[in-house]
Parts: sequence; structure tokens; C-alpha cells
Amino acid sequence: MHTTFRISTIWRTFLILTLLTLTAAPALAAVIVTTKTEHYPVNGLTHKEIAENLKRQSPIVMDGRTFQAHTQSNIRYEFSWTRRNGRCAMKQATVFIDITYKYPRLAETPDNETLRWWQGHLDKLAEHEQVHGKYALEAAHELDKALNSLSDLDCATVKEVVKALGDATLESLQERQRTYDALTEHGLQQHEYTGQ
Repeated sequence: MHTTFRISTIWRTFLILTLLTLTAAPALAAVIVTTKTEHYPVNGLTHKEIAENLKRQSPIVMDGRTFQAHTQSNIRYEFSWTRRNGRCAMKQATVFIDITYKYPRLAETPDNETLRWWQGHLDKLAEHEQVHGKYALEAAHELDKALNSLSDLDCATVKEVVKALGDATLESLQERQRTYDALTEHGLQQHEYTGQ
């Protein structure tokens, strides 16, 4: 009987310490990630026809330039805070990220040699675009960590602080994406990328 009491006391102490630990720090929610892949059709049966049609049939046009593939990311967040002793702290922030990859897809079936070339070409496009997705995902996780660590804030400026963090994260991500595209010439020089 005495042993049972000790185990109960140990369990009770463990549960109390666990609950105190959980309530002492803001809850870190996982980033909610949605990823999808879309395709657009490209005609052609030869390497030359396909290459020419990629320029004409791609719907991806930015700043007057046509691209064969693209990664679109959208980061957003929701948050709530608690007020204690006239100061505010983040109660919970949840970051959401939607990543959409867009690639060409052959509308016709070419011969085996052209098909091998095509698969190699698609692999290079995907390699480049996956890095864009990786950068966006890293930014979402950085924002999640930053938001969930906010504490001891002036309650009157919580929304402004959160917005500034969100804006800074997005600006940093856009700059990182631009630098990556400049380094690799939008994937044409992908071998220049060293993984930074």
C-alpha cells in the first residue's frame, strides 16, 4: 500500500511538472503546408518542336519574359495573444504555406530518344523549382518560430509587431528567391547553385 502511494505521488508530481512546462511556454504549432503541382500542355514530337513550343505555349510570363516552370508560394498566419500585468505575449501563432509548382507536360508521345531528353529536361526544371519551394518552406518555419517566441510586448502594438515580422520574412524570402534566380539564370546555370 505504501509503495502504491509513492508511485501515485511520483505520477502526480510528474503530471504537475509537465503541465507547468506546457503552460510556461507558448505552444509551437507546426507550420500547415499545402503543396500541389499543376501542368500546362506542350505540343511537339521532336526535341526542336518541343523546345520551340515551350517558348510559345508556356502560360508563365513575368516581367515580359516567358518561363517554362514556376513555383508560387503564399505564406499567411493567424495568432492570438494573452495579456498579463499590462504586457502581452503570444499565446499561439499558426503559419500556413501554400506551394504550387507549375510544369510543362507533353501533349503528344514522342519517340524514346526524345522522351529521354524530355525527362532529363523535366528533372532539371524540377530541381530548380524544388529549391524555390525549399526556401519558401524555410521562411514559413522561421516566421513560425519568431511569432511563437514573442513575449513582453506593449499590448497596443502587438498587431504592428506581428505584421512587421511577417512583412520582413516575406521581403527576405523574395530577395533570396531573386538572388537564387540570378545566380542560376532561372535554372539555366543550375550547376552554379551550391545549396546556400
